Amino acid sequence: MNFTNLSPDVQNPLIENGDFGNSTIYALENILNQKIPLLLYTGQFDGGVNYPGVMDYLSEVDWDGIPEFLEVNKTVWYANEAVAGTYQNHENLYLAVVNKAGHFCIYDQGSSVIALLDLFVNATISS
Repeated sequence: MNFTNLSPDVQNPLIENGDFGNSTIYALENILNQKIPLLLYTGQFDGGVNYPGVMDYLSEVDWDGIPEFLEVNKTVWYANEAVAGTYQNHENLYLAVVNKAGHFCIYDQGSSVIALLDLFVNATISS
């Protein structure tokens, strides 16, 4: 059995039209530099957008707060009185890991994601 990530019939037109693998780091930098609160989250078992990869990606972001963000300790957050994951925050950037979730966190741990969004909205409103 041969495995390919994406059929050339699908991949080639995307590449030709400039709609494949484009970085969005410019948008992230723009949001952060405008001091707009930003929540990023990933599932504990996400093989594609995993925590180490996100941290590596963030280390390349052109934002004054990145050095401090990369040094921030993680904080535990809860959903339904159970540990739902960890998050770290510096200024307007929040990064959370949702426990027991894969790439589609909302399907794997819906109540945890709702609790995370509630935590984010209330934290950003009160700060």
